Amino acid sequence: MPPQLAVGSNVTVLWYQREVGDHWTTWGWENVSLGEAAAWVGHHLDTSPVFSEDPLLGVLAFDFEDGGVPPTPPTEMAAGLFVGDPAEALVANSDDPAETMEILVLNGWAAAPELSPMVVDSGAPCASQGQDAVEAMLNQFTSTFEQTFFGETGVTITCQWPCDGCTRVYGAWTPGTGAWTLVRRFPSAPGTDTCEWSRPGTRTWTETGETWFWCNTCDGTGTDGPNETSRTTTLRTDPCVPPP
Repeated sequence: MPPQLAVGSNVTVLWYQREVGDHWTTWGWENVSLGEAAAWVGHHLDTSPVFSEDPLLGVLAFDFEDGGVPPTPPTEMAAGLFVGDPAEALVANSDDPAETMEILVLNGWAAAPELSPMVVDSGAPCASQGQDAVEAMLNQFTSTFEQTFFGETGVTITCQWPCDGCTRVYGAWTPGTGAWTLVRRFPSAPGTDTCEWSRPGTRTWTETGETWFWCNTCDGTGTDGPNETSRTTTLRTDPCVPPP
């Protein structure tokens, strides 16, 4: 979840796990960093470098692992709340469950900003077909991903999610003052290592399209920085060589 949305005991990170029959189980953490959650997923999948290729999650998980503290496991969630939460009956019996959930979120309850209200919103996309809006969104995303990378999908789509999400267009990096610094080195293939580098730099971006959650217009602009990252590949017996 975006950290700026969290207050009190709000759920700060969510983990969705795909089960048999295109069903998803939901797990969440309260007051846990993204790096700790990524480290737990790596242990859970029995492959610690699961995010090693991701420039954000890989670094965050690596930094957490470096502290030597076991990551906290998540707790299962259902209908937008942790299993067994006493507020579940309050939301279920409300005339407007989504509004009730939103009130809980704003008051710091253990629920996820934006996503927990969406789970119980009868007016959300695909809800009229009897689908949990978040599950419909995840199924559509998985189907699109599989079609893109494998040319086919095993996901049964019973409701077409109406929006594809924002498309972010990046400008070129503007290097700052400073040389490339080696951040870390990790095995990436038999006999080869990937070297991750960083140097001062910024780049601008713009977004177009419509958001996944509520189909709002994507019209954001922003700047990435203060560091530019890059990667090089080298033989395991050779030193890392910075990018040109």
